[in-house]
Amino acid sequence: MSHLHGQNLSQNGRSKVEALVYDSIPYVDEPSLEPTANKGLRREIERMSVSYEVQRPAIKLLVDRVKNLESTAEVYLVEISSLKTKTKTLEIAVEKCCDLRERFFEVYKRNLEVDVANRSIIRASNDAAHAGDAVFDATLYSLGRRDDKYIYKQIYFFSPSEIAELDEIEDTLTIGVINQRATLIADTAMVLPSSVEAAFQLFAKALDAHWKKPVNLTDERSKTTQAYWNFRNTYRKEERSGAFKAELS
Repeated sequence: MSHLHGQNLSQNGRSKVEALVYDSIPYVDEPSLEPTANKGLRREIERMSVSYEVQRPAIKLLVDRVKNLESTAEVYLVEISSLKTKTKTLEIAVEKCCDLRERFFEVYKRNLEVDVANRSIIRASNDAAHAGDAVFDATLYSLGRRDDKYIYKQIYFFSPSEIAELDEIEDTLTIGVINQRATLIADTAMVLPSSVEAAFQLFAKALDAHWKKPVNLTDERSKTTQAYWNFRNTYRKEERSGAFKAELS
């Protein structure tokens, strides 16, 4: 009977929502209750229909947003997968770089213990790791791969934490000077002329007096800038004269 009741409603122009609701309601047989019950149900169905129609745009908007979020999530998943692959590649590359930079220190320490006649042998194994790189080498200590900071200071003059501070303020000119001196100290094929060392000490003194202030080449009156140019000019002069080349037997 309820099925026929629902069909009649649909045929009388009721909406599908009304028809479904009516179809789920048991038919009332008592004549005394049917008009009152049906009237209340009709009002509730009409209210629900109006409410649904009012909220339909909002529902559609939510459905569209969910679809967009699902699409975005898929894109992010692809990007995350790509980043994981790149991160793994970078980790391998960093590990290899760390190993290479470790050789830089180990060869330097070994040089301190051998005579000049044997340094030509060491030179051949040091070709790929002879240049100074204060910033990268400082990470070997922050990562806990090395703890011999006294060796670092012998090469770079400053401590790993001080170099990190210079890197933080992006004082690339100062770091460049430090790396040039470090290369002359650590490379067995080169020597550090006294004139270059003296110029570096003057620069380090000026730098210490103006710590965490990057070299400003436009400020010609700055003691740090003057000391920087003094080092650079001295370095170039000695480089042109061939003073950096070590005499090995």
